[in-house]
Amino acid sequence: MKHFDIMQWTDYVRGLSSPGERDAMAQHLSEGCGPCADLLAMLRRVYETAAQETVVPEYLVRAAKAVFPAQPPAPSMDWTLLPRLAARLVYNSLNDPAMEGARSSTDALVQVVYHSGDYAIDLQIEPEADSTALALVGQVVNRKVPGQPLAGVPVWLMARKKLLAAAQSNRFGEFCLMSEFQNGLKLCMPIEAIGRHVEIPLDKLLAGIRP
Repeated sequence: MKHFDIMQWTDYVRGLSSPGERDAMAQHLSEGCGPCADLLAMLRRVYETAAQETVVPEYLVRAAKAVFPAQPPAPSMDWTLLPRLAARLVYNSLNDPAMEGARSSTDALVQVVYHSGDYAIDLQIEPEADSTALALVGQVVNRKVPGQPLAGVPVWLMARKKLLAAAQSNRFGEFCLMSEFQNGLKLCMPIEAIGRHVEIPLDKLLAGIRP
């Protein structure tokens, strides 16, 4: 499922979305996307509270941090010994025609979908404004059981053999990683249940958006 990013939901809450985008986002919610509905609810509480207070309450800070689980420690096993499960690119938003009236701040956002065995991996890559950093948000689900998320999976962002960032998929199968642009980036995901690992090189995807 294609999700809207936090910037788009922030604009939605503030009433800054274009009519077409707002309709598309409302339709997305009506289709029952739980993660986006939870994110929207949290942003609404933050926005309403910010209009009244200068300090965000601790419970909202905790809610924001709970969107994704705490970063796990570095890998303790040699995941490279697991046989590789090939990942096939089935969708790349860079191949889509440009949308009329799209926000310039989201022009560089890239969304891709990979199929790897019984799993689908949806990735959204976005450069941080005025920075060399990038955010990578993803979701992994079981294709054999449509919509079933794969929770508790370690996800590592590597530069060749160096670990840059680590995360773990939450109960929705979602994860979030932050890093600096550099050569040799790849997403690694060991799936212990089947004794395989998925490895997705990112250099070609980042070539068109690298600052």
